[in-house]
Amino acid sequence: MFKSKHQKLILQCYPPGKGVDKKPNPSELSYLLYYASTRRVKLEKVVTFLDRKTKHDTSHNRTGNLQVTLAIVSALIEKCSDNLNSFAVLVSSILNSIILTNDLALCKNAIKTYRVLCNHLDGGLFTGDQEFVMLFTSITKLLIGLGSDPKNINGPNTMEWKMISLMCCRHVSNCIGFNVTSGSVMLQLAVPLLVSTIHGNSSQSNLLTRLNSNVNIEFGTVTTGGDDGKGGRRLSKVTTAGRGGGIPSHITQQEIDDNFENDNVLLVDLTEEAYSALKSIFNTNSTLQISDATRIVVHTNFEAKVDQLWGTTFLEMCTIWIPVQLRFATLSTLLIKLMEISKSSTAYITQYDYQKLYANYVLGLISSDVNMIGLSISDIMQQLLSLQSSLFLTQSVYLSDDDVEELSSIYSLCIEGLSTHIYYHDQICDSIDELLSKVDYVLQLSFKNETSEPSKIYEFLISLLGNISTIFKNLHSNTSSITRTIVDLDHWDISLSLLNCETNFEGISSNLDSSELNQLKLKYLNVFNEYLNNELLKSSPSSSSEDVREIISTKSEYNYLEPDIFQYISMHNNMVNHLFASVDKMFNHGVIDEQILKQLVILMNSLSKILGINFLVNFIPFFYHWTSSSKLLLDETEELNSNTKSTIAYGTMYTSLSNFDGQYKQLDGLVMTSDYFKKVETDIRYLLSNQTWASGYYLELDSLSNINILDRESQEADVKSLQEFIGLNDFTSIWIQSTRPLILNVHDANGEGTTERSDATRIFSSNYLTLVRSTDNSLMGGDGARSPLSEMSDAGSFLKPNGNTNHLGLGSATDINSIHSGLVKPYNGTIPDGRASYISPRINDLKDAMNQPSGGILKKQMLGKPPQTCSTLGTMNQKDISTILDDLDRHII
Repeated sequence: MFKSKHQKLILQCYPPGKGVDKKPNPSELSYLLYYASTRRVKLEKVVTFLDRKTKHDTSHNRTGNLQVTLAIVSALIEKCSDNLNSFAVLVSSILNSIILTNDLALCKNAIKTYRVLCNHLDGGLFTGDQEFVMLFTSITKLLIGLGSDPKNINGPNTMEWKMISLMCCRHVSNCIGFNVTSGSVMLQLAVPLLVSTIHGNSSQSNLLTRLNSNVNIEFGTVTTGGDDGKGGRRLSKVTTAGRGGGIPSHITQQEIDDNFENDNVLLVDLTEEAYSALKSIFNTNSTLQISDATRIVVHTNFEAKVDQLWGTTFLEMCTIWIPVQLRFATLSTLLIKLMEISKSSTAYITQYDYQKLYANYVLGLISSDVNMIGLSISDIMQQLLSLQSSLFLTQSVYLSDDDVEELSSIYSLCIEGLSTHIYYHDQICDSIDELLSKVDYVLQLSFKNETSEPSKIYEFLISLLGNISTIFKNLHSNTSSITRTIVDLDHWDISLSLLNCETNFEGISSNLDSSELNQLKLKYLNVFNEYLNNELLKSSPSSSSEDVREIISTKSEYNYLEPDIFQYISMHNNMVNHLFASVDKMFNHGVIDEQILKQLVILMNSLSKILGINFLVNFIPFFYHWTSSSKLLLDETEELNSNTKSTIAYGTMYTSLSNFDGQYKQLDGLVMTSDYFKKVETDIRYLLSNQTWASGYYLELDSLSNINILDRESQEADVKSLQEFIGLNDFTSIWIQSTRPLILNVHDANGEGTTERSDATRIFSSNYLTLVRSTDNSLMGGDGARSPLSEMSDAGSFLKPNGNTNHLGLGSATDINSIHSGLVKPYNGTIPDGRASYISPRINDLKDAMNQPSGGILKKQMLGKPPQTCSTLGTMNQKDISTILDDLDRHII
């Protein structure tokens, strides 16, 4: 019979005979490949004929010919890969026919051809040829299913059949991302097989060894043996040569392939092939593939009831294989799924076990050494807080107390674990903001939501505060490779309402009783003190004035002892003032618990040592407010409360003044020897002698212990004596105001009336500090260090409030504040492009303003109503302004 040329060329490739182990004739195969590659139509004819011949040979069980066909198809794919889309469907049809024979020898060669096909496929075929997608998915199902087919696993070649399935999983990993539907089907088939294979052949210790080997490839180190209580994760480091591919150095992929070819597959070969296949699946740039694979891994472990520790370690290892910039997708997937489970949880279907499973996987990743660049810490924190909130406020109605406590502890560990992964400078600040905001929200909820279970809201608040405490403890004991921003005091402003919540929500019933509110206040003060000790204080506070400078933190870019740091002096409505106002409202509500009083004392003492003059200036109005309470017509409760306020006031003032000489050397030790300090001591003696000193406050006054003052006509440390004290030194004259206004209403139930430090204020404060630090002198102590203001005084150009008024003066803090306000002004009263514009007036502008008949706005600002404090500008004669401006001209020239 006559045959076409392509048929003759194909048939010439088949050796004669009925052997089962045939190979194509080399020379004829070379000519066939050349013929098929010359024109696309010839290629299609060749593969079409091969497909028909395959069906004929399979029906007649011609194994030898089918072996030759597989070799020809592989060679055609390699040679004509550019035109693969024209015959990929036919190749899939040929493979499908051969796999269905269920012949081991044929299937072993079919998986080789399948590998070649997968290596040359691209996304075009998976989006434009549905017939190919269906056929390819079908043959993938067949190959993966060979290892679990009862006809195969019960025979003598179980290992070989299993290896075919595992190899298929590795080869198809290149194609999973090309089509969403088919990729999902392939993952559903491949991942459970790989996980079960690894789980059956890898113990926890083996898994840990492999995990640490892969982790330390990134750091150039390897770890060996040991257990730190977290499953052996933290191990001693030694240097090593890198290991690759997740396969131990004693076995290679080539050895696995040789054993497979020689029908000598071992258990270790199956395990390593499963690892390689799973690594290929996770080592992708497709976030969708990563998310799907992650969910399938967790679900498979859940269905197989895998040990929790093994499962979390296994997922960490899978995450290590993901490109570092996409590893966050695994954690995000777990949290999204956990949120879905939590929202769908009901009293009838709690899904508690499933929630606990996913929560532990989240904890495992967060507490691991896996580097997850690009992780959104704020989003993760918000999701964890939302989960914890749902647990306490919703699910606690139908979950047992033990279940709520266990799941909440996992969420808390996750929140704390985030602080061990520092990815950007402001991360810890953002985390603390989220936690404190949540505290404020839940506290308000406790007064407004009468349906919530009271004890659960209380437990939730205690848990949130505990998270904050643990974060600062961890940060204090562990260092990060990334320099982070220190959490400053202003971050705590939003949470101060907890101290005076009864006053803010007066008339509104709370779900929390008085004892629970007291415990919350005590916990809050404890956490606040731990924050100061671990975040701002370099060491434990010392009572010795010589050691005061040593306890100031060197971690912060700012020195909190600098006068007017963050405008704590020039801006009256600041965080320090808010703290005192909140404490004042707490005083007014009732008698303070003794334990709360002790923690409040510690807080006040620590802040006075950290803030120095910034603390004292804000405290002075409250000192006289708390010590001037009338004793007339007071009942027993009011009298106790009045005694407590006086005790706190005097004890805090005494401690603050005791530290001053050590904090600021330009004071020359005058504070401890001043009459004002002695009068404070005298007032304290009077309180002690008359037994009106609060029992929870212990103050060491050894030199005064034998001195009793049983009566006095009035307060010794009055405002007049304070004014005399202020005038003793240039430094105190500039910064301390005896008539600073008392601001009490800074917070209400809705948070109104609160003034937060704006970005413009922060920028100006920073510029001011830069200006001060640019001089050779320092406001802080140090041998030979002099205040810039003192240097100006020595030059004869500094105006003392009680001295010569013919010299140029800087004025009091109020004057400086007014000048700052003039400098920090938007352009034409607006903020163009959302940015503040700061304009410094020139000397000529000042002259013109002063020479205007009406005085001008600038003149009104400078010579308006005299400030209430001892302002040098207020007491200066108007006729001297020209002299001052001329003096400024001379200095500038």
